[in-house]
Amino acid sequence: MKKNITLLLIFITMSLLQAADEGSIKWTFSTGGEIYSLPAIGGDGTIYLASYDKYLYALNSDGSLKWKYHALTDNNWECFLRNTPALGSDGTVYFVDNSYGYLFAVGPDGTEKWKADFTDGRIAAPPAIGPNGEIIIVTTMREVFSVNPADGSINWKYTFSGGEDEAGAVIDASGAVFVRGGRLKKISPSGNEEWEFENGSNIYSSAIIAGDGTLYITGSSDKTLYALDGNGNELWNFTAGDKIYGSPVLGPDGTIYFYSYDGFIHAVNPDGTEKWTFDEQFQSLFGDIKATPIVGADSVVYFSGVTSDFSTRLFAINPDGSARWSVTLSDVVRFQATISRDSLLLVAMGSDLLAIKVGSAGLADSPFPKFRGDYANTGYADVSVTAIGGGKGAVPLEFSVSEAYPNPFNPAVHIRLSMQKRLPVRVNIYDASGRMVAHLFKGALAPGIHDIGWNGEGYGSGIYYIRVVAGGKMATRKALLIK
Repeated sequence: MKKNITLLLIFITMSLLQAADEGSIKWTFSTGGEIYSLPAIGGDGTIYLASYDKYLYALNSDGSLKWKYHALTDNNWECFLRNTPALGSDGTVYFVDNSYGYLFAVGPDGTEKWKADFTDGRIAAPPAIGPNGEIIIVTTMREVFSVNPADGSINWKYTFSGGEDEAGAVIDASGAVFVRGGRLKKISPSGNEEWEFENGSNIYSSAIIAGDGTLYITGSSDKTLYALDGNGNELWNFTAGDKIYGSPVLGPDGTIYFYSYDGFIHAVNPDGTEKWTFDEQFQSLFGDIKATPIVGADSVVYFSGVTSDFSTRLFAINPDGSARWSVTLSDVVRFQATISRDSLLLVAMGSDLLAIKVGSAGLADSPFPKFRGDYANTGYADVSVTAIGGGKGAVPLEFSVSEAYPNPFNPAVHIRLSMQKRLPVRVNIYDASGRMVAHLFKGALAPGIHDIGWNGEGYGSGIYYIRVVAGGKMATRKALLIK
């Protein structure tokens, strides 16, 4: 008994030290130019970063340089990179230059596969990847192209009316493409327009797609967040205090988060009612007008902005809207961040990529947006968005169970199951004495990646064990609940 108490105290002490470490900068990588985009993360943890110095950088998870690729050396003066790369299922990195008009395909070892010429129209938005692997790009000539990932040839082209689209395409699991040019348009997988949503206001953000197919889009001048059904019909709207230029983001419970030009972060329930508004008011004059919050796997929201005392602060916000912690940064952060699986928030500040320790083990398993790692926008090239019951995406090579995250937790903890084939699965929670305290799941799971969560609200602090039995295999993961 004494030994168990000692081990528990050691585990708690280490966990508290890890928690106290949140908000600290673990490493910094400097490029030769400004960074105007967020990075993408490969399935092996490689970080891909485009910089204004015309290089695509591949970094190891510790921030060391793996390789760098110089885009368009023969047109060096005309090329700059400022958009997030997209990652194919085979590890190919797709990215665009924003002045000359090329789409690049670079292998995971840094060698060029091909580049496609779209110089008739500048490519202002990042590429996106469809469920069949096609690359979707949007040019300033109001053209949408479906590009063959094998050689860069064009599958189809669609031309739309309206304004330019600098947010880029969003693709659902069926392959339908959503673009905005002042209005939101749905394009079929074969390149034909299906419908257009007109709200009387310019639309600046990407659409986001919930698991049930609901679309969320924001208008700028009318200060409104819209919820649409799959046919483009308005379900409800929510009006903020000022213009909304950035994209909304979904939490794992369906909460919609967005930043408006009145300086507040808003949380809206899936039925359109207000959940909360974050107390801190940011100076929108000093932040990027396309600022977007992000959500961690533990539902913690992260946002950086200039506060009333004119300092730049990074906030971690609890799911109930209260401040979890904040740290002061040395310069303005103008772009959305992302979170690696090893709990590092990656954010660009000037020409530096900062890796900041956070408590979230990766991004929330919500449909969109994270960053453009795959068609489901999970940000991980080897993981598709799923819930219990299965999903689409690459099939894992073997059965595996991730470590529990976040760990320590309060109140929710998660594990990911990788299924290479359909198996009967049983998941239960046990306390430190070996007594089963909760039954999470019993049934068959399809091949794919599945997220299973447990809410420890109502349970006491201590060590708990998550036991997974799949077919004839069993795995147990330890997690510490601290209240």
